[in-house]
Formats: sequence, structure tokens, C-alpha cells
Amino acid sequence: MANHRWTFLLLIFILFLSPIKSSKSSKSSKFDYILLATQWPESFCEHNKCIHHQDRWLIHGAWPENNDGSYPQYCNRNSKFNPDAIKSIEAELIINWKSIKSGSSNENFWSHEYTKHGTCATECPLMRDELGYFKSTLNAFKKLHIEQWLADDGVFPSETQTYSLQIIHDSIRKGFGYRVQIQCTQSKQHDYPIILQINFCLSKQNLSPFDCQSEDVGCFDSKIGYLPTRK
Repeated sequence: MANHRWTFLLLIFILFLSPIKSSKSSKSSKFDYILLATQWPESFCEHNKCIHHQDRWLIHGAWPENNDGSYPQYCNRNSKFNPDAIKSIEAELIINWKSIKSGSSNENFWSHEYTKHGTCATECPLMRDELGYFKSTLNAFKKLHIEQWLADDGVFPSETQTYSLQIIHDSIRKGFGYRVQIQCTQSKQHDYPIILQINFCLSKQNLSPFDCQSEDVGCFDSKIGYLPTRK
């Protein structure tokens, strides 16, 4: 009995001497690749109150991801979003990476994306600081001609026409050259899912594209809607 008591006291003593890790030090900014998420405004607005918007694909975010499906977030809470750091590209951001949700300003949207995702992207040489994060994301997005790639295969926004998931994949692959991940959401107006996001996989070394390995999300039906903006 005495031996057990001394063993217990020894364990307590060891634990007392061991350094206690803070939650900040356990935050890892390690990741495998960047997921460039683009969103279709009308599908987003099916479940959110939105300001006026157009039929135009927009940036949702550039997210560090791991091959196992996990991802880092909020890696440096001491790194605050500074709107002055991106003044030189603000006009482009307003066109390509704007907030369409009612009551949410562009600055709030960009702050959220930077603090949650941008602070974890610093292993990418092009994203070592705030300006680099936003500017390199814009540059990668401007190479994507999603509306045109879909239209080339007869895929246009429509309230009545639906498309197979395979046609959407094939259209993007023909233009982009690589497999993407497609995310759908359920329509409130129709009995089929609608395309919400097309996500592009980019290397963390130089944002060069490669085939996404992740499964599509929420696109359970061969009938996929691609809704136009409702006036």
C-alpha cells in the first residue's frame, strides 16, 4: 500500500515539474494544400438574406487543408486584420471577393477569412503576410473562367433546366485541366440540389493546380440546379 502511495506522489511531482503547453502553442499551421473555394451567389442566397448580386462566380476563400480532411484555423490570434494592408487591391476584392450577405460588410468578411484561414497559410511563400494572402488568391481566381467553361458545354443558369454532376465536372476539367470538388445545397424552391461551390486544389508551394481527391459534398442527385439571380 505504501509503495502505491509513493508512486502516486511521484507522478504528481513529475506532472508539477512538466511545462504546461498553452492552447496557442498547440495551434499548428502545418497543412498540405490550398483549397480555393468559389461560390455561386444565388445558391448562397437560397439560405441567406442577400444584397443585390449578379450571376457571377465569386471567391469564398482560400483555405489551408490537409489530405486527411482536417484543417488548421485561427493560427495566430495576435495577427489582426488590417484593411490598410490591402488598399492597393481593394477595388479588385470588391469585384471578386465581396460579401453579398445582408448586414455583413466586405471588411468583416475579409477579416473573418484572414483571421480564420489566412493566418494559417504562411507556409505558402505567396501568402506570408496579409497582402500576399489576398493578392495571390485574387491572381489564382482570375485564371478561372468558370462561367465560360460551363457555357461552352451548354450549362447556363436556369430556373427549369438541370444538369448531371458529370457534365459539370467534365466542363470544368476541360477548361481547368484538373478535377475539382463540387459542393451542392438543397434548393428551397425545387426538389433537387443546386450547385453552391466549386473548389479548386492548389499546391502550397506556388498555387499550381492539381486534381482534388476530396469527394463532392451534397450533390446526391444526378439532377443539379444552377439557378439564375432572382430579380
